[in-house]
Amino acid sequence: MQTLLTNLFLVAVLGLLTWSCTRDNVQSFVSHKVENLFNRSTSDANETQNFGVRILKIAETSKEFSYGYSLIADGLYKKEEYSNALIFYKKVDSISILLNDDDRRFITNLFMTGIYNKVGLLSRADESLNLCNTLIKRSAIPYSQYYLLIGEANLLELSYKYCEAIPKRKELVAQILNISHKEGGDKSILADSYMQLAYNQIKCGQLSEAGLSINKADSLVREDQYINNTIIIAIYKMVKGMYAAEVNDYDQAVIYFDEALDNAKKNNLNLEKMKILQERINYNFDRFSVRKRLIKEFNDLEVLRKKQMGKIIEQEVDHKNTIIRKKERYQIILVSISLISLVAMFILIKVFETKRKMANKKFNHILLQIKENSPERNEDNTSQLSISRPEEEKDKTLKGAELTVESKKNSDKKILSDKKEMDLLNKLEKFEAGKEFLNNNYSISSMATQFETNSKYINFILQKHRNKTFSDYINSLRILYITRLLYEETEYRNYKISYLSEVCGYSSHSRFTSVFKTETGLSPSDFINKISGKSPRH
Repeated sequence: MQTLLTNLFLVAVLGLLTWSCTRDNVQSFVSHKVENLFNRSTSDANETQNFGVRILKIAETSKEFSYGYSLIADGLYKKEEYSNALIFYKKVDSISILLNDDDRRFITNLFMTGIYNKVGLLSRADESLNLCNTLIKRSAIPYSQYYLLIGEANLLELSYKYCEAIPKRKELVAQILNISHKEGGDKSILADSYMQLAYNQIKCGQLSEAGLSINKADSLVREDQYINNTIIIAIYKMVKGMYAAEVNDYDQAVIYFDEALDNAKKNNLNLEKMKILQERINYNFDRFSVRKRLIKEFNDLEVLRKKQMGKIIEQEVDHKNTIIRKKERYQIILVSISLISLVAMFILIKVFETKRKMANKKFNHILLQIKENSPERNEDNTSQLSISRPEEEKDKTLKGAELTVESKKNSDKKILSDKKEMDLLNKLEKFEAGKEFLNNNYSISSMATQFETNSKYINFILQKHRNKTFSDYINSLRILYITRLLYEETEYRNYKISYLSEVCGYSSHSRFTSVFKTETGLSPSDFINKISGKSPRH
């Protein structure tokens, strides 16, 4: 039985693991339609967000939902709606954890790092960036160093550490060039990397190096007119405007900054718009009225940014409070489970101890009956059957039998005469001293024929004088026989259980084991161990 339960447990565990793996595979599936929507390139923040909404409408798997949430978050991020973007990025992060998708989680936490840094939650930004480093060490994420460099460079730039950001930007350019040589690639990414490098070089005072970087970007833009339709144009034009202002070409600077602002407004790029305004205001080459208008636009965007900061801080506080409440609930549940487990364990120990005492008592009772029924103890070589039940159960049954006999006393006399009853009882005692009951085909009809009576009288005698049905009576005799044999003939203790079952009249090994345990409270093996001086299994 123990082996069967173990096998069933293993099958259940394997089935659960198979189901879990299958479920994870299904939830990681992405349809071609969703894949195409997700990979569409657009310079418009609203359009990016709309693609995400369209994916959510047709999404069926967790992975597809994460794609939809990711695009919505990206669109909100571009519009500087950081608090809302963070909600969707966290949804993507949660799904990525469930799917073990370290790639998606890495990118998501890079964006979250940027958001936390922009709103001043530097500790949370550090946590997200550290998580990105952990994910890189744990998983072989494609281009992870490239994306991590972008995150590190952005953090340095937002901290006004432009000179320290230059090596990061140069390394990014080198990686993109390496990828382009091997696989080809989007020239807009390389052009953007040159312009980001040029921006830091200008801020760090390396004007000649910035000019070289801008020239390389210009060459890529001329080679691929598609770049003019991407979101990098806003920053591209801004950096060219900054360079023009640095070399005192203010007329050209105005043109570039205007084009940069138009592109940012057209594509709803509030983050880029604010950056462009800030850089243009810093150069102070506009007329007073224009400058005043630009400062107002900047301040309006700054108010929105601070509102976003307040929302995110409020969300983070609520999130922490939620985590604290969950931990408190988990602790209460854990304590409750622990207490319940201790009580259950105590009850099990008590039940086990009670069963053990009952088993020992029953075992001693069986040995006593074996000794009392041995030939040496019975001068007439007859057996007095009383093994079949423990004393508590036997007393209860006998009381019930006495009541039954008393209530049917008059009818008993009518069923069978005293002389006939004594005759059958004598035959029964001789039968118990014999071995006919060991025949596995022995039935009540066989006994009726042997006793020269009918089945009705056999049942009457057995119920009145042995308090048993025919089946229980035969089982008791057989088990009494085999237990006495095991006790007195030690060589039988080495035989297989299947052989012992045949010896005492059972053709089925399992039937013998079941009856043996019912009659003795122990399995055959435990009984043998017990009489051999070994501790039985429980």
